Amino acid sequence: MNIIIKPQLLEKYEKLNLLDKLKDAFNFEEIIKEAKFLEEEAINLNYNSIYFEKCVFKKCRLDGIMEKAEFKDIVFDNCDFSNLNLNDASFVRCIFKNCRLVGTSFINSLILNVSFEDTNLSYSNFGGSSIKNTSYKGCNITSSSFSESKFTKSNFDECNLYKSNLFGTNLNNIDFSTSNIEGIVISVKDIKGAIVSQEQAINLSKLLGIIIK
Repeated sequence: MNIIIKPQLLEKYEKLNLLDKLKDAFNFEEIIKEAKFLEEEAINLNYNSIYFEKCVFKKCRLDGIMEKAEFKDIVFDNCDFSNLNLNDASFVRCIFKNCRLVGTSFINSLILNVSFEDTNLSYSNFGGSSIKNTSYKGCNITSSSFSESKFTKSNFDECNLYKSNLFGTNLNNIDFSTSNIEGIVISVKDIKGAIVSQEQAINLSKLLGIIIK
C-alpha cells in the first residue's frame, strides 16, 4: 500500500463566501489561500489560473471552467463538481471524500498525493494526465478515461472500472486485484506488469485474444 501524503491543514478556518471573493476579481489569477472553509456554495465559475491553498470544501457545487486551476492541501467533502472543466489543473495533497465528479474533465492535469474515497468518477476524463502516488478506494470509475496518462505508485481498492479506457497507459505495478476491470480498454503493452487476481488474469487473456485450454 502506498503512503499518501495528506493535506497540510491548519486548525482554524475562516468562513469564506466564494462568490463574494471572486466577483470583484480583475484578472484570472485570483488567489484563495490559507485556512478557508467553504460550505454549501453553488457557483458557476469561468476563471483560469485560480489558486486554492489550505481550504476545506464541504457540500459545495461548482460548475463551469477552471482550466489551469491549482489546488494544494485541500479537502473536498461531499462536493459535486460534475461536468466541471479542470483541464491542465494541478491537485497536490488533496482528498476527495464522498464526492460526485461525473463527467469531470481532468485532461493533462497533475494529480499528486491525492486520495479518492467513495467518490463517483464515472465518465470522468484523465487523459494525458500525470498521476503520481494516488489511491482510489470504493470509487465508481465506470466508463472513465485514463488514456495516454502516466501512473506512478497508484492503486485501486474495491473500485468499479467497468468499461474504462486505459489505452496507451503503462499499468506496471498498478494493483487492480480487488476491483472490477471488466470491459476495460487496454493493449497488451499497457497491461504488462499490472497486479491482478487469478480470475481477472483469465478474463484479460480473453480480452487480449489469448486462448487458454
